[in-house]
Amino acid sequence: SLAVEVQDESGQPIPEYSQKRADRFSRSSLSQVITWSGRSDVRALAGKPVRLRFHLRNVKLYSFQFL
Repeated sequence: SLAVEVQDESGQPIPEYSQKRADRFSRSSLSQVITWSGRSDVRALAGKPVRLRFHLRNVKLYSFQFL
């Protein structure tokens, strides 16, 4: 399975995008939209420095991008 947590520049989870709210998925895909509590909108983070923490379990991550 895979889940993504968004953190601030000091490494603290941003509550709306925390691991607890991250929706996990486990199917193979070349294109997957990451969501937190069913929402994928990250516009509130525009222009802010963030860190991404990927929580992986028996999966391989090839690449990622923001659209």
